[in-house]
Amino acid sequence: MKLYTSTTSYSLFVAATLLITSDGFAKTMCPEIAIVEKGETANVTCDTTGKEMKLVYWYRGDPAISSPILRLENGQPGGTEYGKGHYSITSCGGMIITNATIKHEAVYTALMYFQDETRESMDIKVNVTISPWHSCPVINGCIPCEECSLDVNDTGKLTCNIYGARPMIPLKWTIESQEGVRILEHPRIAVNDITSDTWNSSVEVSYHVSSCSQEAILQCEAEDTFKLLSLSQTSVRVYTENCTNGSLSIIPAKPSNSIIIVLGFCGSIFVILTMFLFVNIYLKVRRRSTPANGFETNSLGEVPPLSPSKVLDADAQKLASSLKGKYKTSRLFDSLPNGGDMTAAKLFDVCNFKVIHTNREISVLPANKLLKSNGIRNESRVLITGGPRYWKTMFTKQFVQKWTDAQTNDFILLYIAKSEVKANVNLIDFLEQETSIDRELVAKGMKNSKCILFLDGLDNIAFDENETKNEQKEPLYKNDKTISKAGLLAHITLSDLLKKSHETPFSHIQIWVTTWHKDTIDGICTSLYAKVYISEVENEQQFNELVKKVYEQYHYSGKQLLPEEHNTGSFGDGVNTESITHTVGFKNDQSTVTFKSNNPIGTREEEFPERQSFNEIGEAEKLLCDETKAKESNQREIDDNVRQHVNKFLRRNQIYQEFKETPFLLSLMVLIIVEKYLTEHCDYDDLDTTTLEELIYIAIRHLHEAHYVINEHKVPLETCQIDSSLGKVAFQLISTKSEDMDIHSQIVNDCGHNLNEAIEMGLIHILKCNPDKQPEEEGTGLSPSYCVKFSNVYFMFYFAANFIVENEKYYEALAEYDKSKSGSILKFLIHLEKSRLKHLVGALRQLKMDDDVFDCLSKWETSGDVEEILKSFGETEIQVCGLDRPKHRSAFTSFLTKCIGMKIKLGSLVITGNISVSILTSLELPVISILTLCELKVQEEDFVSILEWLSKREMTLRFQKCEIPKELSDDVKRNMGTLEDIKVKTIRQGDVADTAGTFLFNYKTGTWTKEETPIAKKIKDNLPSKTNIKKVFASFQK
Repeated sequence: MKLYTSTTSYSLFVAATLLITSDGFAKTMCPEIAIVEKGETANVTCDTTGKEMKLVYWYRGDPAISSPILRLENGQPGGTEYGKGHYSITSCGGMIITNATIKHEAVYTALMYFQDETRESMDIKVNVTISPWHSCPVINGCIPCEECSLDVNDTGKLTCNIYGARPMIPLKWTIESQEGVRILEHPRIAVNDITSDTWNSSVEVSYHVSSCSQEAILQCEAEDTFKLLSLSQTSVRVYTENCTNGSLSIIPAKPSNSIIIVLGFCGSIFVILTMFLFVNIYLKVRRRSTPANGFETNSLGEVPPLSPSKVLDADAQKLASSLKGKYKTSRLFDSLPNGGDMTAAKLFDVCNFKVIHTNREISVLPANKLLKSNGIRNESRVLITGGPRYWKTMFTKQFVQKWTDAQTNDFILLYIAKSEVKANVNLIDFLEQETSIDRELVAKGMKNSKCILFLDGLDNIAFDENETKNEQKEPLYKNDKTISKAGLLAHITLSDLLKKSHETPFSHIQIWVTTWHKDTIDGICTSLYAKVYISEVENEQQFNELVKKVYEQYHYSGKQLLPEEHNTGSFGDGVNTESITHTVGFKNDQSTVTFKSNNPIGTREEEFPERQSFNEIGEAEKLLCDETKAKESNQREIDDNVRQHVNKFLRRNQIYQEFKETPFLLSLMVLIIVEKYLTEHCDYDDLDTTTLEELIYIAIRHLHEAHYVINEHKVPLETCQIDSSLGKVAFQLISTKSEDMDIHSQIVNDCGHNLNEAIEMGLIHILKCNPDKQPEEEGTGLSPSYCVKFSNVYFMFYFAANFIVENEKYYEALAEYDKSKSGSILKFLIHLEKSRLKHLVGALRQLKMDDDVFDCLSKWETSGDVEEILKSFGETEIQVCGLDRPKHRSAFTSFLTKCIGMKIKLGSLVITGNISVSILTSLELPVISILTLCELKVQEEDFVSILEWLSKREMTLRFQKCEIPKELSDDVKRNMGTLEDIKVKTIRQGDVADTAGTFLFNYKTGTWTKEETPIAKKIKDNLPSKTNIKKVFASFQK
């Protein structure tokens, strides 16, 4: 038997090979240590020469006290772990560990029996490794794995880190060269993350420079025994600038306070005199050049651009206040019901932006410098495109939120979310319609102030060439110099701003445009536009590094699944997490929950006092209520202290352990119930501790029962929706059992009848809701941009985990991800992987999200799985509702073209939405059985166009809930002669103006006739000339 050692991917074997000789010539060689990367597959195998093996047994630990986990007897595999998913055995007796985890790290014993009645026993240590976040030591202030130079002034520290490695990778500093820089190394630090069993290593050095033209080159070295890094050394150059006179001179000491005061006073006098001189010159020039109408003119009589004010005037401030109020209440700033903070900025900050300026210069800026860059702020037109699916939305949110949160602004931000815009629309009318702010206020506010018109999601701009040419003959502001500035603004169109900005007197209105597909706008946004490309990633390695950065930014920023600290070791009140005993007892007769815990002093039982108010607990736990604000809005926020208080309850509860695979669901559901209760009560002090316990108990009890129901398989699970099913069962239980629950009657009265809606909105709605509808309306779409609106990173992880369909227990996928640091789910979330395209399409199709399916297929059209996926559409129903958007239309057109090429016959195609008939009839359809048009407004000429479009087909055309003519006019009827031979069966259903039933179109008469149902037709056909009731019913029964 010849055995060998091999692994897949990162798995490898190192260290000594054990050589054992049993009979002088036959020998068995096994690795002493085997190393496998977490999540990979290891093949632990031995090599024998000259012997034929009869039996093989693999033990984990001491064979004397354990049973074999794997065995091979006469070619038949078995063992206690065989067939359970992680362990298997080869035909040659080798042990295979699939999807290795930390729990697989152990000493294994291979016991081998040979045909010559000899046996050998080998001990093999299997080490499971985890690669760190970065492939090299990272020095603070430097770009990872790149050469770095730091310009320093005096004294400081350099820190070298490695995060998330297993086993620990020690670090040390070495000095390559040193010219005048003093270096002092500090002790090395290594911290174990007990949740992931990984290590964070760091080492620090201090440096001190006393003069210019000094430098030192230091190197951070990693003792990478297990070869987890691609680079084990990182260098940094620390230097000071050269002296101005070319010689070494001591850096001057800081001047004394008296010298600073004197210099400051003299400088102030000089500045004041200079400003006074310039003001006088400016006023003299202005008096000579300003005509009676109040506009400055040049020699050609043209109106030059207005200079924006650095501080907004009163009218502009009023407009800014109105806009901020609108933005704050818009869905742009929606957050999670549990009060998760807006984390868009964190993800946004790891991006790099490639900027092509109008002067053709190219710069690459990190996110934190982009908005502060004078190069961008000075560009009059900016186009933002590119990047992963979510990040343009995050960029927009970050930009608008920073402006909204600022106490003072130096410009007006007009944020408009539009997909299609007519360029000849009057600007002031357009802004009044989109912002719902009075036109006079908009005009006055924009009159003299710098403005940014931010058009978000501008996928297509439709220009009317005739009107554009007419407008270009004589621009209004060149002919009529007596018109007011507000009047000029009222005549400016988006075409003026988008194409002819340099000719308008309102060049201080900057245009920022975001678009999903830059090609649709390149014809308009020409050289006038600075183009910003988000996160230019050139290869897979760069993308993987970007994912690691994002994962590092989120997962290790201290923000955990619950709002309070999760892995820091304490609950924030001195109670150590290691001492918490998660046990709970329900007192159903008193409707209270008793929690047992161990504190550092000893074991005690904590039972929260009856009816103790938050006032008694302390100011930190008090809930605030603003009566005035409550009258203006029905929405109330839970104080952060209360959220922390609620989560302390959960952490000490056994149910938290039972729901540890889905802790976010538990936290979210409890906080929704609490928030729903608080919405009904303005006097927050009424929410005492006992009531809070009861509210939490509602969620715990129903989630516990729902969890039991699902585990008992009493509820059929939808694909990858364990938590969605959990939520459904939970609020079904609330609806059916609220009257039987032993809870406070006031809570039932106040919350019981609305709890269903509250939980559905919090759990189900955010998974399936259409962002354009109100929360109480059931939606059908799940777009990535809507997920971003909630913007909490752990919700994104939670959302992404629902698409992992390759694991039988979907909730385990999320739990495993939280333990690992691979970032695989995050990578899947940010950028869809080709390897999971089939799984993604399957999940989206079950959710009836075909628009997203076509987008994915278009994005990965070169994937080898596309052909197989397309074949799966044969004879099925397809639902499309996004053809009004160019990107969906383009993806769907590509899908139809591929179906035609592959000769795929579609069963049913349902197109919903008020799209234009010209767009509809431009589609080239494959062979199809039924075409259903829903919610479409159809005029006479449109109806005829649709029939002509389908005239050469043999199929059924169904109009459902459409506005359609009941009878065609005589002129149209006369022109329908070409449709006499049409084989399309055209029916109409569900028209609001009709009674229930189906109507069939008669091509000869041009009218609709009610179609008989099969039952009515059968009765009618069986009626004899002399009615025989018994015969009719006998026939009907058959």
